[in-house]
Amino acid sequence: MKSFIRGIEPLALQQESVRWNRQWMELRQRNSGASFNWYSYNRTPVNQIILPDLKAQTQDHCSYCDGFPPLIGDDTIDHFCPKSDPLFYHLAYTWHNLYVACNHCQRAKLEQFSTLLLRPDDVLYTFDRYFIYNYTDHTICINPVATVEDQQCAAETIRMFEFNHNGKIKQRRDSYELWISKPAQDRYLDDFSYRFIFP
Repeated sequence: MKSFIRGIEPLALQQESVRWNRQWMELRQRNSGASFNWYSYNRTPVNQIILPDLKAQTQDHCSYCDGFPPLIGDDTIDHFCPKSDPLFYHLAYTWHNLYVACNHCQRAKLEQFSTLLLRPDDVLYTFDRYFIYNYTDHTICINPVATVEDQQCAAETIRMFEFNHNGKIKQRRDSYELWISKPAQDRYLDDFSYRFIFP
């Protein structure tokens, strides 16, 4: 998980998020099984409007695992606090609750939530505070010198996003081997997945 700076809230959300959040909350309160469909802004679904802003702040990488480049289905928007949970209906269209995510991270997380789950755009978040990278087996490990609370956050984040799934381990290994095979002058960091593993 690579840290990033949250961009400016898109105009559509600035103008309409309060109303849209209220509408979604009222809909779910009437029918708890109601499906989520993005509301439209100037006749365009708002997810299509805000997706470029979400992708720009991560340089087109997944907000969570930092996978790149996006594949078909890998440019979806994740609700960090699940929109299906009555506690979070009011955040369905809230800018700070929305993250671009790859298929792996979306499917791993689904509608789960934990107060321990780390946010990559938290101003206090850094990879090294919570994790260490094992360059031998390419797993993401809990930082053994982190505080107990930080270790709990790291463990829950690794678990919920399945960061050490075999497929993710192989992809990180492949990315690292490609990185070290290239001359330094030919390395452009944002062209690589899992940028947090590179020195």
